[in-house]
Amino acid sequence: MIKIGVIGLKRSGSGEIKKIKKSGGFQITGIFDPDFIYAKKVSSQLSVPFYESPSDLIAQCDAIIFSLPADNHFNLLVQTLKCSKHLLIKNPLSISLESANELVKLTREANVVVQLGNTERMNPAFKASLKYIKTPVFIDIQRYSKPGKYINEKGLILDLLFRDIDIITSLYRSNIKKVNAIGVSIGGEKVDIVNARLEFDNGSVAMLTLNSVSLSDTLKVQLYQKGEYITIDFIKKQAIIVRLKEGQDKVSQTIENQFQQEFFFERPKIISVNQDIEELALFCDSIRNKRNLVVGIEEGFITLSIALQIIDKINVHENPFALRR
Repeated sequence: MIKIGVIGLKRSGSGEIKKIKKSGGFQITGIFDPDFIYAKKVSSQLSVPFYESPSDLIAQCDAIIFSLPADNHFNLLVQTLKCSKHLLIKNPLSISLESANELVKLTREANVVVQLGNTERMNPAFKASLKYIKTPVFIDIQRYSKPGKYINEKGLILDLLFRDIDIITSLYRSNIKKVNAIGVSIGGEKVDIVNARLEFDNGSVAMLTLNSVSLSDTLKVQLYQKGEYITIDFIKKQAIIVRLKEGQDKVSQTIENQFQQEFFFERPKIISVNQDIEELALFCDSIRNKRNLVVGIEEGFITLSIALQIIDKINVHENPFALRR
């Protein structure tokens, strides 16, 4: 069993611990959180040791799950890597490329697994669609939430950008060429809507939108490639492939100037999974096989660099909720 500790209990501390226990392969050594009162409560409820010192916890573990905010976990990450411990980082790698680059170097020196958390990669609808995705030329990601839920919370803008960009870069496998972005405030000084356009060296384009003033929660990805497009609903866990029928290479036009076309519709078989537990299982496998099976630190560095470019474009650092970099 791999001895694991949890540093930072985020919003679902007890839920996180329960999922670790269910995942198998890990033995929970202990937990730490700056909020001692909350951490002791979780410790008592779930019968897991509470450590007042993160250093003491790190010393007793083979691996650490980090859920502290990206703007204050750098020193502890450095300490963990210098102790040659494996890492699952649930938040973005860092808030600056300089510190992120230092973490990449330390990871190589320590020869350990560092996995960046993104449970969207484990979404069953996304996984079921992967075999249909070949060479998309355009990707559109729409992440909508009810007012006050996401973007207006300090630091979450970087977290959400990181998750969505990671999905895009995992599908394109091409260098970024150009980044354009805008931030819109519907009321007050805080950014309510972010829209970004990413252009890649291979000619592909991606659009992503974060909207925190929607009437409902939505996370959808649409991919367009030759002869077909794919829609993935991450919340409903559904996907559909719309494909031109064989021999149809262009859209015909009727006298009424309306487009008509015959399509095939295919719905991939979706196998339900617990995304958090699957992420933990992959982390366990990565440690045992000594290689990253999902989002490694090098991928995380590239994703972070794109996210920070977007933040610079929308001048988010001028807003009250901005990340201190």
